[in-house]
Amino acid sequence: MAAPIPAGAVPAPLAGGTAAPIMTGALIPDGADAVVPVERAEPNHFPPPGLDVTVRLPEIAAGTYIRSAGSDIATGECALSAGTVLGPRQLGLLAALGITEVVVNQKLTVLLATTGDEVLEPGEKLALGKIFDANNTLLQSSMLQAGLNVIRAGIVKDEPGALSKLLRSHTAHVDLIVTSGGVSAGAYEPVRQAMIDHDVEFSHVAIQPGGPQGVGTFEGIPVLAFPGNPVSCFVSFEMFLRPLLSEMFAAPTPRLSFRAPLSHPLTSPPKKHQVRRGVLSADGTIRLEGGEGSHLLGALARSNVLVHIPEGISELAKGSEVEVWAV
Repeated sequence: MAAPIPAGAVPAPLAGGTAAPIMTGALIPDGADAVVPVERAEPNHFPPPGLDVTVRLPEIAAGTYIRSAGSDIATGECALSAGTVLGPRQLGLLAALGITEVVVNQKLTVLLATTGDEVLEPGEKLALGKIFDANNTLLQSSMLQAGLNVIRAGIVKDEPGALSKLLRSHTAHVDLIVTSGGVSAGAYEPVRQAMIDHDVEFSHVAIQPGGPQGVGTFEGIPVLAFPGNPVSCFVSFEMFLRPLLSEMFAAPTPRLSFRAPLSHPLTSPPKKHQVRRGVLSADGTIRLEGGEGSHLLGALARSNVLVHIPEGISELAKGSEVEVWAV
């Protein structure tokens, strides 16, 4: 028997008719073409170093228990294509290849602003006619989860001039502007008013919640103007911004989409694509959580899927399959 071969050593060639004890991960010596597990040898243990013994081995096919060079990724083969999201699995591969640096897309920086005289920062003293702002936290956490840098501008009062001043102060160092509130057809809509002289279009999308939307540019910076109700903000991000980021930058990964049966019947406005909040139950059925209202944050927090009811459907019976997104 030849000398043992520890992992990390460069072994001498193996003569015909001989064997060598070899550790897992060690380099196969020239002349060897297979590895026999020690449990199948006679004797079935490694002899003490320096002791010359005779070992009986069973017949075994060439290549058994040998990992050939290039069996994972061959020389010249693409390891990771451009646009690949670098998660733990991909970073592990780069480390195994000895690669310490790769060229990546820079994270986008988003300016996030909420409007409304009625809105207070969480923690402030609540007064009659006021509500705590949920939109900044809801959108900021969604954006951070999606891999964006976020500048949280806070709450802007219903003054178009103040909003314009705020946006101009950030245009030099942001890639995208996202606002919430101030996009409907009311008398005090600061986002609409601030964008009058800019290339921003406001319209009503046939979706519920999240109908009022604005899109365009403010002094060359792309703008998405979401409605003010918190669930509408969340649905707007999931329906419009998150998929766009996935398509353009390959990150974040698209939401897992699948079909599942309803645990109860539902109704939906036939002229709108309705996005309801729901729970995927242990039996594989979908239970809607809460009602249609775009203020129902409790129902949103309890949900783990978004349920899609396409335009043109007004009723679905129990057991009907619907498209859902895991969130």
